[in-house]
Amino acid sequence: MASLVGHVARSTRHLLKINRSVLPSFAVSTRRTLTTKPTVRPIDEVQRSTLSDFGRYVADILPKYVQLVQVTHHNELEILIHPEGVVPVMSFLKDHHNCQYTNLADLTAIDVPTRDFRFEVRLK
Repeated sequence: MASLVGHVARSTRHLLKINRSVLPSFAVSTRRTLTTKPTVRPIDEVQRSTLSDFGRYVADILPKYVQLVQVTHHNELEILIHPEGVVPVMSFLKDHHNCQYTNLADLTAIDVPTRDFRFEVRLK
């Protein structure tokens, strides 16, 4: 019985060695390495300023529909509009020579039952 257990243990170690050699190097590495590279994207003030200026421009052109313009921490421009302004604002962003938006990548709806206006639609 002991020889059978020893044989299984030796076979298992051999299989583990084979399997570990197939795995990527980061999975089998036992050493911890400290990286000095930042994990957060650095703030680009020029890009934030450009996006903010463009958002103010859209708000000045379409004041009836644009309620709020903000730049997120991921350097994305958010233009919050009135529900009646979806078609005019999207047409403006598509047809204006400075904008030329041609792709709608994401359409999301959010339902918050506790609000007076329950539904929020996000277009990206």
